[in-house]
Amino acid sequence: MSEAKKFVSFWNASEGINLFFETDKSIIEELTIKSYNKIYEFERPDFFIEFDSMIMLVEHFSFDSAKRIKKGGSLLKIEESQKEKEYRAYVDGQHSKGVKDVSYSATYKTEISFENYESNLLKSFNEHLKFEEYKNNFTRQIKTDKLIEYAICIENTSILPDTVYKGLEKLAVLPINSLKFLEFLSLHSEINHVFLLQRGNMTKRHIFYFSNIEENIEKLKNGKIIDESYIFIDWKPHTLGFSSIIPKG
Repeated sequence: MSEAKKFVSFWNASEGINLFFETDKSIIEELTIKSYNKIYEFERPDFFIEFDSMIMLVEHFSFDSAKRIKKGGSLLKIEESQKEKEYRAYVDGQHSKGVKDVSYSATYKTEISFENYESNLLKSFNEHLKFEEYKNNFTRQIKTDKLIEYAICIENTSILPDTVYKGLEKLAVLPINSLKFLEFLSLHSEINHVFLLQRGNMTKRHIFYFSNIEENIEKLKNGKIIDESYIFIDWKPHTLGFSSIIPKG
């Protein structure tokens, strides 16, 4: 699935785009009313959105809370792929024996942590600071008199929602809960817009937006910032798959 289609898919599976600040309402209203059908696939950046007076270039990147290795990426994604292969092999083996109804389950072993979450987020963010390159590439291919602005679309692909707790308080982690991320973002004014894509339980999706202006960043810094007083929950995802063959009548 392309990043543009993934963005729209997240939007369709959510209850709308959530705002942190009322001052951002107008741009999301225009996106919802006028520009929903003006989201176009592209390459370098991943897609763009046409507004009445502005073109928003959007670069998508994803990360999770597992350790990464140099060759192969996230250990959680590697294990997820392996679990899928094991499931398919088991189902095929049972089917070859004539078993008509097959079920399979497994528990993930990969450890997750907030340290990994923050490190992966910042590393991926740093790799996508290419506004001038993308702007030049866009204007070479598409002529426009409209203002061109840059957005990053950050997707958390952890299998279960990353969560911390402190006492009775439980918090679903977002990039805005990382002070390092907010400080890094404040240094890059070329990024005008930020979308956050967050998976919920089962098929539920969440999408958030805020504009990258100094006032907003300062407000976010005064919000929920995760520190050593919070405990990161190391979920052990459990995958359960079913397969059945319906006999021919």
